[in-house]
Amino acid sequence: MNKTTLDVLIPSYRMSEHHLLRMLDVRKPDHMEIKFIIAVDNPDAFISARLEKRLQRKDVLVIHNTQNIGAPMTRNVCLDASNAEWVLFWDDDIEPDENILFEYEYAMQTNKHAPGFCGPTLTPNPHNSFTRGIQNSDILTFWHLPAEYRTVSWGITANLLIRRSAMGKKRFSSRFPKLGGGEDIDFCLRIVDESGTRFSIAWMAKAKHDWWNDGKRSYIRFMRWAYGDSVLPSLFPQYRYYNFPNMVEFLFLGGALSIGISAADGQKDFLFVAIVVGALLGEVLGEWGKLFLVKNIRSPIIAVESSLVRCSNDLGRFVAHVQRFRLTGITERFDYFCDGLHVRFERKVAAAKFALFLIFTTVSQFIFSHL
Repeated sequence: MNKTTLDVLIPSYRMSEHHLLRMLDVRKPDHMEIKFIIAVDNPDAFISARLEKRLQRKDVLVIHNTQNIGAPMTRNVCLDASNAEWVLFWDDDIEPDENILFEYEYAMQTNKHAPGFCGPTLTPNPHNSFTRGIQNSDILTFWHLPAEYRTVSWGITANLLIRRSAMGKKRFSSRFPKLGGGEDIDFCLRIVDESGTRFSIAWMAKAKHDWWNDGKRSYIRFMRWAYGDSVLPSLFPQYRYYNFPNMVEFLFLGGALSIGISAADGQKDFLFVAIVVGALLGEVLGEWGKLFLVKNIRSPIIAVESSLVRCSNDLGRFVAHVQRFRLTGITERFDYFCDGLHVRFERKVAAAKFALFLIFTTVSQFIFSHL
């Protein structure tokens, strides 16, 4: 009986002994021929003696990039070195479940038409207000995978299995940022559009991913994701829609309006301050109301944290449009579910927040003008 061939592709900047040994020594099905292709994307990476010894085994191919080119292009390096029937993308900082390859083998056998399979990449339970905010902002929906779905149009490359015949010669696009953001969505959607079939979810093919920086507060990652994602509506207009201005866009549009009014009447007023106050209050109270109605979360602290995560994401998208001189991108959105089922809900939430922006701005302006 011929064995199914599978290459595990791991672009790595860190070369973490803990993570890579866990991946390399994962349990392997008897009926699969497994090869690990690791592309080292850091010429100065330190490789421990223990890891170096494991990398010398015949089931591992190590490629050294001469310079740091980023994870998306490094995945292409791995793909060009691969010739297996299946390719499994892993990030270099996950911990795969010990039975993950058995679960993927089962998925392959039970669904012979899917172009690939998405496995959940799970984060630990939140341990501070910041990680609780991340969890409840829903920014990790496609890491954990949407619970009500059995198929999706794309998956994150932390844990993604793709059939070689469905992928063909497709590669990750260089139009996305070096540090990542949107390239996995683009890559998967091109496969799905050509095959006419969505990826199936392999619910038991699990991997774990720790909170970034041990859960210490940082918003750069979420900005970066949206910065790259901002290209997607132009590439896939069928999934583009427009929405009410979010807080970042409201501040921009309101700021421009207040400057124009001040310049016209030659007097300083508190309109811009009122706009800032209105936007902040409207965003936090709107998010709090949404969390209460949808998730029965009553904590205002979680609402603030969730708002900060979502607004940092919105800021990344806004900055991308401004840098490209593409102001038509303001209020432009991308349907990440690629099915239109959530657009109405997103518009309701955005409309409620926008109404709160206007109400609190008006009230604030009235109060400031009578001080």
